[in-house]
Amino acid sequence: MKRFLSFILVAVMCLSLVSVAGAETAAYSVGVCFTDLTNPIFAECGDILTKKGVEMGWDVVVLDCQNVAATQITQVENLIEKQVDVIVIYPVEVAALEDVCQKASDAGIKIMSWDQELACTNTSFLVKNYDVGTAIGTAAADWINAHYPEGCEYAVFGVYTIPVVLERTNGIKDTLAKLAPTSTMVVEDQALDAATGMEMAETMLQAHPEIKVFACIGDGAGIGANEALKASGANLEEYGIFCCDASEEALAAIYNKEAIRATISLGSAADFAETVFKAVETMMTQADYEKDIYKVSTPVTEDNLAEFYTAK
Repeated sequence: MKRFLSFILVAVMCLSLVSVAGAETAAYSVGVCFTDLTNPIFAECGDILTKKGVEMGWDVVVLDCQNVAATQITQVENLIEKQVDVIVIYPVEVAALEDVCQKASDAGIKIMSWDQELACTNTSFLVKNYDVGTAIGTAAADWINAHYPEGCEYAVFGVYTIPVVLERTNGIKDTLAKLAPTSTMVVEDQALDAATGMEMAETMLQAHPEIKVFACIGDGAGIGANEALKASGANLEEYGIFCCDASEEALAAIYNKEAIRATISLGSAADFAETVFKAVETMMTQADYEKDIYKVSTPVTEDNLAEFYTAK
């Protein structure tokens, strides 16, 4: 009888341990909706999210709407149909996404918005974009004043269709006008990815061959401008490119002493992925949690590059 009771006790303990372990390693289904995976930081983050999802036993799907709101709406509708636990979304157009995201919320799906707030958001992953633009503009102005004290011509790669990114664009322009007043912005246009940035930089340099600086809202455009200068055979020492995201490719360009002089780190792709996973676990397991999570911006230059990049 004692042996039988001991057996029952051991069995119950084992079942309890299994139950606890299962609770600690709960598997969640997560849909991540990016605007454009040609953006280097989104591509890096998407890869990490996918790999970490496999490691943790989560069902993580990373989607790319290629900056088309209608496509992103369809993607969210498909995730609702799939009955995922959480949708992480970088909205192409907030107004266009509000209804479908509310539909997801009504279906019991948690919503994490990225860089822009949605009315039904449970958690927002945000950045103070005007301040980031100020940091990009300050780095560019400091370099201009050190290398071209009498001023030079510069170009700005911004985005005007996404309100929060427009704030970053305005931060760049306002700061350069204030801190490098003898310099002149001769052209500005929209570019996020490297292919567009390269093509536009080539066109800009043909029309304005005296451009010495490119100030960009993101690394994608900056990497494209850097490639355009390299392809033209230009003396890279004469040029400065300033951008944001601290992607591997941008950091490598700084390390190799190419034209990218500074990029603003808002956290690494690995940091972003970790934030997403922690937010998912928090939303799924806690009633009270931080609603707004802010990224920390840090300028990365040759001086502090070792803290952010190791040559491969």
